[in-house]
Amino acid sequence: MINELDKVYQAHWDYFTAGAELVITDTYQANVQVFTQAGYSEQEAEKFIRDAVKVAKCFCSHAVFR
Repeated sequence: MINELDKVYQAHWDYFTAGAELVITDTYQANVQVFTQAGYSEQEAEKFIRDAVKVAKCFCSHAVFR
């Protein structure tokens, strides 16, 4: 999620082509506390989560749901 947002986008695509009818942000375990414990700043942590949301929104704007 941090360095390979293209893989997150691909995961959205894979779920979609498998029949998914909704998109999630892929941030179920991502939170500021976990990232700061891993050595990232609060600002970096917030950016990582915002980026994941942007990827999900971008995917939605390109996908055509049934």
